[in-house]
Amino acid sequence: MKISKFIKDLFATGLTQILVLLFAIILLRIMATALSKEYFGIFMIIRRIIAVGAPLITLNLGVGLARYVSYEREREREFLSASLWIIGVLSLSVLIISSIFRDQLSLIFFNTSNYSILVVLTAFFLFSYGVYNISYAFFRGRQEMIRANWMLVLYYFFPMIIGLILWQFFSGQDYKILSLYFFFFSLWGIVLGLIFIRRNVYFGRFTANIRDIQSVKNLLFYSLSRIPSSFFLALIFGIPIFIASHKISLIAAGYVGIMVAVVRLMVIFTAPINLLFLPKFAEIKRRNVDEEISNKVSVVTSFIFTALPLIAVVSFGLAKYVVIIFFGEKFISAIPGVSIVILFSGFYLSYVLIREILDGLFSFPYVNVISLVGLLTTTISSFLFHDSVFMLALSFALGLFVMGVTAAYILVKRTNISVQLNQMLVSLVIAFITFILLLFFDKWLEFTIFNEYTKFVGKILFRTILLLTIFWFYWKPKSLWVRELLYRIRT
Repeated sequence: MKISKFIKDLFATGLTQILVLLFAIILLRIMATALSKEYFGIFMIIRRIIAVGAPLITLNLGVGLARYVSYEREREREFLSASLWIIGVLSLSVLIISSIFRDQLSLIFFNTSNYSILVVLTAFFLFSYGVYNISYAFFRGRQEMIRANWMLVLYYFFPMIIGLILWQFFSGQDYKILSLYFFFFSLWGIVLGLIFIRRNVYFGRFTANIRDIQSVKNLLFYSLSRIPSSFFLALIFGIPIFIASHKISLIAAGYVGIMVAVVRLMVIFTAPINLLFLPKFAEIKRRNVDEEISNKVSVVTSFIFTALPLIAVVSFGLAKYVVIIFFGEKFISAIPGVSIVILFSGFYLSYVLIREILDGLFSFPYVNVISLVGLLTTTISSFLFHDSVFMLALSFALGLFVMGVTAAYILVKRTNISVQLNQMLVSLVIAFITFILLLFFDKWLEFTIFNEYTKFVGKILFRTILLLTIFWFYWKPKSLWVRELLYRIRT
């Protein structure tokens, strides 16, 4: 039995994502335990600042590089060298500005000027992330997922270890833990990125690296045109946290940050496919066969309409354990909000998958439109309803819902595929029935079993049996994505 390269990359990337998720979970638990609630809120705010600032540092060149290395393989080294030059210049500028205005920026971000050093370290981390991001995107564009996966594992393994060491040596010194964490993590990102790409880049003059200026212009236009989407997306995940910190408290910001982090963690269910989609669909676009494009898009929409709603529904009842296991019992007040965002996470996962398809197939940045609609929804609802953490969670969830629906609409219209309404209706009915069954089963467990470990195992087993039943009686004979998966494994 010969398994296709795509499936091999899919499973290898999937295992890598699970490992990285484990590292992220451990890191969050370490920080949630090592830091006070206030400093953990600061930690979550810095993570959002980085998410907002990363597109401004990288100019979204990571996305552009992944596409154009696959689309114009013969110019890959030119694209890589030009990207690193641009990031280096921008990062130096940001470091200088953040050093000069560190007190003012600290007041804006943290509502106090006492954390000015963290502002400078955040700018340094952005430079580090830019180097790593470009290096990773280069191998992703080449579709050399083994190297890309190794980079990913090594990059996220380090902060977990350094966080553990700092917790043990500087327990109770929250400010020092945060400062040293971001300093050492930044150094690691630079070293790791340069080690992996050292044989593929020439660090000479900028003009000497570029022979065909038009190709680089195309790369820059493609990347720059998508900066708004990255900025909008970062704000969608950041605005509820910032509003919580200013309108409620830094502790509330930590609670909302947990909800945001959980949605990010949910991406593990689609990340292996997502990472392969952009270069794969760019390659398909290069062949420019309309029938092939329609077939592949139909497979993805089948997965979105059948699998993602069930993933969200099955995860909904596990919010309590997600919070306790990942963040600790002191953040148990975040459970109601986490439950809501998990239920709506399927819409965000749909957006994540569709975004890569649209970016791979089209130069026009449709993701700008999608993320802008989501940002407006989240911003307006957050400013109107910010009386509690739960209301901010609802506002955030509403933005995810709008993004998923808008993305699906644009994909269907732009690729001219036919949507099977009967399939959508049946999928929604199955998801609803599953939700009701799980709700009653979870309530029954709460009243009949008092041991938390037994309840957790019972919930996992019941969900596993339910999903296997759905697979054999619905997914396997009917869903296009299942047939495609089995065909690629068997041939």
